[in-house]
Amino acid sequence: MQAQATGQTIRYMKETSYTNGADWTTEGDDKPEAGFALEEVDVAVRKVAVWAEVTDETLEDFAQIRPYIDQKLAFMLRSKIDSDLLNGTGTAPQIAGLLGTSGVQTAEMTSNTALEFAKACMNAITKVRSVGYFNPDTIVMHPNDYEKLRLAVDGNSQFYGGGFFQGQYGTGYNDPNYLWGVRVVQTTAIDELNLATPGASNKGPIVGAFKMGGAVFYRNGLSVESTNSDQDDFIMNLTTIRVEQRLALAIYRPLAFCRVINAS
Repeated sequence: MQAQATGQTIRYMKETSYTNGADWTTEGDDKPEAGFALEEVDVAVRKVAVWAEVTDETLEDFAQIRPYIDQKLAFMLRSKIDSDLLNGTGTAPQIAGLLGTSGVQTAEMTSNTALEFAKACMNAITKVRSVGYFNPDTIVMHPNDYEKLRLAVDGNSQFYGGGFFQGQYGTGYNDPNYLWGVRVVQTTAIDELNLATPGASNKGPIVGAFKMGGAVFYRNGLSVESTNSDQDDFIMNLTTIRVEQRLALAIYRPLAFCRVINAS
């Protein structure tokens, strides 16, 4: 979810638990009361930025260089945002990412196989539904982990997820971007799960109700600015191009997320 930040700090209520008191009533009866355990949380709006210098001659002689630099710097910025929305430490000036949020659930593997990995992902999906009470919409997974699942085969050497051109045993081809019916987003910003060496710190994909469980608050849009007056740029015929953005992350319900761990 995306929202607009209006100041330097976002204050929101993080839900740690609730009691669903909804029930049927008859005329004149007292109505059932719901119970909420809420925790007030403040998160600071942080700035992420990057810049580069280019000579005036290069800008004059190569018309395509300016949009190339603008897009490249914007890509660098968005890549850093994607990474720290997951992994940010929360130590200023870095934002606090989802994976370090207290209260996020875990689903542990019991053996070191791709099949057990897939089962743990299903367990994480179930935990988001049964404990978090939200329907998961996304699995964030390292590309190498997704490859392990796509290349896993059964006893007849048939791919569980379907072959190169069709599904298992000649059936229709499965959509390659889904696992257990949940959309998969592949990114190197999340750790790869090590099937060979289990341990409590061996963590992989995270399953979550991302649209309901949290929100990214943007203070401003991504800005691209340039100047030839920075330091000695004017004398040296240089132009400095800067790209930056301010944002914060709020996790409303940590139980809406569950991470797969190979601790077997």
